[in-house]
Amino acid sequence: MDKKHVHKYLKLKNTLINKARQIRLKGYQHRGFLVGCATLVFDGTQYRIFTSANFMPIKGWTKVCAEQGALVAARNQGSYPLIVAIVVCGEPQPDEESGITSTTLHPCGNCRRFFRGFPEVKADTIICTVSVDEKGPQDECTFFELWQLHTSEPLAA
Repeated sequence: MDKKHVHKYLKLKNTLINKARQIRLKGYQHRGFLVGCATLVFDGTQYRIFTSANFMPIKGWTKVCAEQGALVAARNQGSYPLIVAIVVCGEPQPDEESGITSTTLHPCGNCRRFFRGFPEVKADTIICTVSVDEKGPQDECTFFELWQLHTSEPLAA
């Protein structure tokens, strides 16, 4: 990741975390499992932040993940060739595919595959996952590292 993008992310990190926590409260899920996402995008000249919350009103319905909603919102609002960072806030739970339970909520397998197919998400896109509690843990890695943690499938495939 270009140093100027990392610098901008670090400058806006607290804002991104706060926005992910705030939008999380607008989520709607039948069992009360709420997730918020704030993503930092770059269009070549300026940065913007897009947010989204999860939605699944009835058990058995297809879930709409916060991460996917934020990326689709960015795509629908303009041309943003780079997703610099994706910040996710939610209660941790075991990953459905890898079985790993981390201290923060990592994007689910569907979101990871979505990121993989989204050309604006690069291997070095920053993934920051945070606790719903301001004093709780934070985890930060690249998309490549997240992918490697939860699957044995090569990212380039």
